Amino acid sequence: FGTVQKHDPPNSLKMKGSLKAKPNKLLAIADQIPLDKVKEIKVKFEGATINDILLAIMTMSVRSYLEEIEDPIVKKKTMFGRKASPIRGNFPVSLRDTKKPILRNKNPTNYWTPLSFRFPFDWETGADCVWKVKTQIDELKVSPQLPVQYYSAGFMMRLIPRWIYVSLLIRLNKKVTAMLSNVPGPQTKVHLAGSGIEDLMFFLFSPLGIYLGLISYNGKVSMGINMDPQLNQDPNEIAKYWKLSFEKLYEETMKYPGMIAKNKDERNATGVVATSPDTEQ
Repeated sequence: FGTVQKHDPPNSLKMKGSLKAKPNKLLAIADQIPLDKVKEIKVKFEGATINDILLAIMTMSVRSYLEEIEDPIVKKKTMFGRKASPIRGNFPVSLRDTKKPILRNKNPTNYWTPLSFRFPFDWETGADCVWKVKTQIDELKVSPQLPVQYYSAGFMMRLIPRWIYVSLLIRLNKKVTAMLSNVPGPQTKVHLAGSGIEDLMFFLFSPLGIYLGLISYNGKVSMGINMDPQLNQDPNEIAKYWKLSFEKLYEETMKYPGMIAKNKDERNATGVVATSPDTEQ
């Protein structure tokens, strides 16, 4: 599937094709947001998951940053005059049966395949963003791409040398802008050598220009960011929008007395008018 996909267009977060990723990275950790309030947002959208809401907050953060630095990618139009969604992030999807043991012959087993999430930029309000994210994720969940891609990759590994396969994977990954992940950590405080751990964070190093990783721990969620220094961007400038985007989405959704409809006209009929981030002063 990746071989037929086009490269993301040039943008401030994408490595240029001729550049190789540096081993040193620029790191940033966003402020934590309360998981219980994320759940309050979730219940406002029928069928939504916590992952949908967190991806929507991440999308709002990325768009806000690109707007701040006036990257033309956020103003890119389609033939219908709408904002395109040209930036993608790869993320791993586990295919392992949760009912089966993690260890097999005393070794951990990982069954996963990568998928691409396309950051939607063509939304006016936070509610629009949530619905666009949820629609995309719902389509990925029922797509035959997951099993077909996994077993096709396994078949190729038996046909070609490992170094060629790894090189091919790197080339395919470089078509997208970002690497994404979302890891649920312990939801109660844990201890190490008798001392309580206040926060958890991890970073994934990839040949891409930017990594955005979510982790939940002890009732809070944070986002870790690492960037290749060749991008000449500051990851802290994206991180600052994580909590701001959450607060904006929470304030907007709590104005609705009930469920938030997917149709904008139905939402407006409730008498609640959400302000577009593009028009806020």
